[in-house]
Amino acid sequence: MRWLSLGNGELEVNLDSHGQIVCFYYPYVGQENQTSGNTNRIGFCHAGRFTWVDSCECDMGYLDDLMIGQTRLVLEPFEITFTDFVDDHEPLITRIISLKNYSNVKQDIRVFMHHNFSLFDNDVGDTGVFDPEHHAIVHYKGLRCVLAKLVDESGRGFDQYAVGKKTADVEGNIVQGTYLDAEDCSLSGNPIEQGFVDSVISIGLDVESNSTAKLYYWLLAGKSVERVTSKARELVPSKAESDFSFIRSYWSKWLSRVGSPNLPPSVLRLYRRSLTVISSQCGRNGSIVASTDYSIERVSHDTYNYVWPRDAAYIANAMDMAGYPEYSLRLFEFASKVMERDGYFLQKYNSNGTLASSWHPWASKYEGYLPIQEDETALMVWCLCEHYFTYGDIEKIARHYHHMVKPASGFLMRFMDRGLPRPSYDLWEERFGVHIHTVAAVHAALKLTSRLAQEVGDTGYANECSDAADALYKATLEKMVYDGRFVRRLYLDDGQLKPDLTVDSAMLAPMLLGMVDVYSPVAKKSAEAVTSKLATGMGGFARYEDDWYMRTTKSGPGNPWVITTLWVAQYKILCGSAQDRLEAMRLIGWCSEHALSTGVLPEQFDLANGKPTSVAPLTWSHAELVRTVQLYLGNRPACVR
Repeated sequence: MRWLSLGNGELEVNLDSHGQIVCFYYPYVGQENQTSGNTNRIGFCHAGRFTWVDSCECDMGYLDDLMIGQTRLVLEPFEITFTDFVDDHEPLITRIISLKNYSNVKQDIRVFMHHNFSLFDNDVGDTGVFDPEHHAIVHYKGLRCVLAKLVDESGRGFDQYAVGKKTADVEGNIVQGTYLDAEDCSLSGNPIEQGFVDSVISIGLDVESNSTAKLYYWLLAGKSVERVTSKARELVPSKAESDFSFIRSYWSKWLSRVGSPNLPPSVLRLYRRSLTVISSQCGRNGSIVASTDYSIERVSHDTYNYVWPRDAAYIANAMDMAGYPEYSLRLFEFASKVMERDGYFLQKYNSNGTLASSWHPWASKYEGYLPIQEDETALMVWCLCEHYFTYGDIEKIARHYHHMVKPASGFLMRFMDRGLPRPSYDLWEERFGVHIHTVAAVHAALKLTSRLAQEVGDTGYANECSDAADALYKATLEKMVYDGRFVRRLYLDDGQLKPDLTVDSAMLAPMLLGMVDVYSPVAKKSAEAVTSKLATGMGGFARYEDDWYMRTTKSGPGNPWVITTLWVAQYKILCGSAQDRLEAMRLIGWCSEHALSTGVLPEQFDLANGKPTSVAPLTWSHAELVRTVQLYLGNRPACVR
């Protein structure tokens, strides 16, 4: 779990539950994690006693829902507040540390800041060094450098430091390191080390009774030692204070687009925070990462730090609906560069646009097989069309119509067999077949492409897409409806397509993507199956019957997910009755109640204890919250108008 995420599209920083930096992504959001998920510890020495911050009472949150983190710690007789923000354009995080002495006598305190970097996300060949000219610690390896600086209000720098080696266990967890040197409240002064390196800096100060003192701490990333050290002298207290004033105004102005919608206060707060969290997960190059929570790497030896076209499309659409079109426009640039020549997207991509890790085989016995999840291609087309029908910015979309929409929609029409999409992998990335979510996504993409083609005068192509969508609609009702409801998928058995009758929340997709009317008999029966079979008993809804992922109890259908719970809410809103809208708001409120105290939404909740599990933040969870709120406020996507 990551409790706060802060970023500017080049540097993205995540904090743990006590305000310690655990992820430091540079130069791309989600790539590379310069800490490898290890903790940059914070410690204090008061009255000769050393304390790590995770022993302190702690309260965290976003300041006024802005992308400014605040962590309040209690270490008697001090209240210590970290106010954290990433610069709007430089790969720089500033931490303003306020130390309030509540006692009636002067108190001394020493603050320790630990640096636990593994540059390029690996532990070979790092150097940590004390730089006396700039009074800073520099960690460097090739084209990756981080400079650390700590000063008091007068500009006096840290008065202790140590650089040394660290060791890790077989799981990669740091078990020994230079941070242990801090526990006697004094650092060795060792000036340099190479290999598997960490460092600590410290500054001591006296705080008058009933007074507050401040410290200023920076981490500046760059691609050369010269680059980061050339900026070191600019890092002074007055800059930190002016930067804070600027960044507070910047994010206040950014959030002003939200306005004052008629929502319960807790829902409005989560909506605003969701927009902020989503922004932190988006790169300047158009990448949109599923999650920058690195903690799952210890379990699976991989992460969610990738661009899935499906997640990215839903997330960009959420930002479009909320009035932030710049995110989708950047995504379309990214997507146009990574799309395969034949017009489809592969499973996922790294934030720099290279092909990411995958578990879909390249070889198969099935004719026409591709290692894809076809809904990802369809949803990228859908997202672009939805953007146009929201903003009408033909001058920004025309190039993408020729270079992405037509090639991708052309692929969708070619990748058909017997009236339905060819088998591919599902949105849960677990099964091969013809999936109802994929079918609904392809239908929405072709219908909207037809409308867009008409808008730009491409009448012949408009008719071709419309005819293909109509044929797909007919084939779906003929082959993917069983006992009056949609089936989750058709799977191949001896060359024949057979129905999988497992109830899956993805059965809501034909309604949410406008393939069938919510009042149609098949829609009602499908929704009834989802709401009756996938209710978990703790308020949310599971993905599908007997979901195994992250499950710790055999009771119920599986863990409730934020995404699936909000899909049910969206269906209720589309149904439109007062009772349905009340139920939808109850489900939105349930997500608000179960979010982390900072407003961060995870992927799912453990059915056994109700606690967040898997990764947090999951960007898609926040996107569905935004999309659901926008739908509740009357902002319908073009596909369901």
